[in-house]
Amino acid sequence: MSKKNRSPFVTLAAGIMLGGVVGATAALLAAPKNGVETRANLMEKGTAIRSQTITALKAGQSTTAGFVNKLRKQTDELSEKMKPQNHLMTRTIPEIKIE
Repeated sequence: MSKKNRSPFVTLAAGIMLGGVVGATAALLAAPKNGVETRANLMEKGTAIRSQTITALKAGQSTTAGFVNKLRKQTDELSEKMKPQNHLMTRTIPEIKIE
């Protein structure tokens, strides 16, 4: 997928995951806790990041579905408005075949 076509929600999800990895690495390097406590802390943070990512993806899906429905409705409305003009267009431009 090219950068131009990338959804803002995919970018957000990737940013959240990258931030989680960077944060986890920093936590491991600077952690004053023992290994067991650090792993437990990382598990908690990983669960929170996963939850945030799922929430962001669901919001993106909802927004995209709303946009698609709106676009579909507008396309249907335009198609209905153009139906009376179909016969004029086919007479004017005989190569066009409207089904």
